[in-house]
Amino acid sequence: MKTYALLILFVVSFSVAEAQDVPFHRSEFPEQRREFRKARKAKNKGMRLASRGPHRYQEALDLMRTAHQFNPNNSVLNWHLGELIFHGDHTPDALPYLYKAWKLDSAVSPELPLMLAKVMHLHHRFGEARQFYTHYHASLRPRQARRWNDTYEKYMQQVNTADSLVTMKYTTAQAEVTNPGNRINSSYPEYGPVPVPGGQRLWFTSRRPGSTGGKTDKNNMHFEDIYYLEKIGEIWSDPINAGRGINTDDHESVVAVSSDQSEVYIRRGDPNGNLFLITGDGQRWRRQSKLPRRLRSRSNDSWIAFSPDSTRVWFVSDRRGGYGGKDIWMSELNARGRWSRPVNAGPEINTPYDEESPFMAADGKTLFFSSQGHTGMGGFDVFVTTFHEGEYTPPINLGYPINTAGNDLHFSWCPETGQGWMSSDRTGGFGNYDLYEVTMELLIPFEIPDQDKPEDEENP
Repeated sequence: MKTYALLILFVVSFSVAEAQDVPFHRSEFPEQRREFRKARKAKNKGMRLASRGPHRYQEALDLMRTAHQFNPNNSVLNWHLGELIFHGDHTPDALPYLYKAWKLDSAVSPELPLMLAKVMHLHHRFGEARQFYTHYHASLRPRQARRWNDTYEKYMQQVNTADSLVTMKYTTAQAEVTNPGNRINSSYPEYGPVPVPGGQRLWFTSRRPGSTGGKTDKNNMHFEDIYYLEKIGEIWSDPINAGRGINTDDHESVVAVSSDQSEVYIRRGDPNGNLFLITGDGQRWRRQSKLPRRLRSRSNDSWIAFSPDSTRVWFVSDRRGGYGGKDIWMSELNARGRWSRPVNAGPEINTPYDEESPFMAADGKTLFFSSQGHTGMGGFDVFVTTFHEGEYTPPINLGYPINTAGNDLHFSWCPETGQGWMSSDRTGGFGNYDLYEVTMELLIPFEIPDQDKPEDEENP
């Protein structure tokens, strides 16, 4: 898919300069009447299907691509193709169609500059992204422009941050991020990697065909199922479906697994799912239960992470009392074995936008999470903070290549080995979201007092 997209972009880059907008009219194709009628029929049917909603997008795309093969120089067709792909599962692949529509007729749609800006941003073409964001902002009427000022400033800040972080590579963390390939990832979304301590099993969620219930949603997306990989020597196995003991006909996604794999925490239901605990021996699953009453709610709860000693838990929820969108909350286990009333992690961590996928490292202090609201490169970025005596240090962006202009989520990391996992919809993947292996060394110090240090050693 990556090679295909790059090839299209190469061809477009060298052909649009001389291309002229060719109307879809029979007078333009006097020697190809039969082919023209077939292409026009495909184009018109594709546009009708697209207007019926996302569940018909793939059919619409197939038909409109047929028409595009016949007449690749029609601005309206390129615009509609780019728009469909932009709103689908492979947004970066919209670039060649949107760019060609712009070159053929920059006025084909008032939304074209904004879409081009976002896709250029995703491709890390920051100079062009700035130009198109600015062009779109300038094209708005004065009242619209004033309403859009804050959004414009946020987008420009993200582009400038991304440009800076890519240029200053390895300022926060020295890292390598590797896609494990299409034997593990597919053309469908894979996300939420949860490694088991020791690194011999990796749990994750996928929306590939063959889900337990065989169902699809209104957008023709397969329901979520939970899978895992087994490491045999240095090689990962093919994905293994976790089976009926965990998966059902509904949506299931994995969010946490105990070190001995006797407890698997899952999210069931979509879009407003709830968290459940499933217990077993790692192979057979016997019991399912809701989370303790203090932790659960009627809101949308989407991720959970425990401290190494299992006395603290961080989870994501859009319950009342937050700062906006999804927030990170924390609860502690008291001496009687009961969870405290959850407290919001506060404005140091949470923003008016969404926060997601907290992960507590083995030291019990270093907390990683993803955020749309802190200063980032675009979409969700991964941040790190230190938790000490109920307080959080200001979050620090992990930088490029862990973060990109896409959505970077579900980060986990073992400081002893330097190995970790994450999921991302960055360019160059096989599907909407892919799993990525991470090798990382943190380059930033954490000055946390040693609580076990004797007073006479602190004051010699």
